[in-house]
Amino acid sequence: MESLIREVPTGVFVVMILVLVGMAGVAAAAGWHARQRAALVERMPTSPIAFADDGYREFEGVVEAIGGEPLRSPLTGSPCCWYHARVEKWISRTGNSGHSGWSEVRDVVSSAPFLVRDASGACVVHPHGAEVTARDRSIWTGAREWPDDRNPPRMPITESATGLVQVSGGSDARYRFTEERICAGDPLLVLGEFSSGRFAASDADDEDDAADAVGDTAVDPFDDGAVADRLHARGWEITRAAISQGGGTQPFMFTATPQAAHVAMTAMGSQAALSVALVPLAIAVLLIWTRLK
Repeated sequence: MESLIREVPTGVFVVMILVLVGMAGVAAAAGWHARQRAALVERMPTSPIAFADDGYREFEGVVEAIGGEPLRSPLTGSPCCWYHARVEKWISRTGNSGHSGWSEVRDVVSSAPFLVRDASGACVVHPHGAEVTARDRSIWTGAREWPDDRNPPRMPITESATGLVQVSGGSDARYRFTEERICAGDPLLVLGEFSSGRFAASDADDEDDAADAVGDTAVDPFDDGAVADRLHARGWEITRAAISQGGGTQPFMFTATPQAAHVAMTAMGSQAALSVALVPLAIAVLLIWTRLK
């Protein structure tokens, strides 16, 4: 093995080392990102919604569907307030045409607003652009692009899907479906740019116009645009307070786990990513040492 490493052309050897260092860098960056997010959540004070000033804020409460109208997730049809759905197709390649693997067919994240409510009041959450940790998910496979099984097993977002999902390209697993959901009644921790709703009266007129423009026409289950417009108008009638992605550098994020659990889970993920980063780095160091000794 040592002689083989020494005989590898210099250019090829350098590429091998760079690939290993790159893998370590990606894992380390993911770990650092997770650690920064955990630290931010931990140090941010949680504000009562009704008494919060405009600006970057953290709220903790319970998810509510606006006007009692939940969304329907596109793959399972489950009532929820937020979803992320993805459909992938198994592409089988032979010879020199490339590696077999899953290729994305559709990927959609709901844009419809919902409420977070604490003991003091309620606030509309506009989810566009958020980093989200959902409460549960389903991962399953099927023979067609639209799933025949609309009631797949559910598991916590922290549970690995390894062993639960067939990942080969057999005739019964041509497509893979992934759906994450946040539902009414789930706990919610949200950090974002908050506005208490002190707007001019003309804004309310715009909202009324938007509500009148939205009909009940059936839409593609992967497109919640019409529902989002309707719920946006209804949310305005309930409360003018809203939290969303701001224009600054602070992250917009929400998670369906209590603060302490989210911090612990994120810190654990950060530690795992940093540990993974050590593996390719150690291999690179071993290869260099073997070649130079």
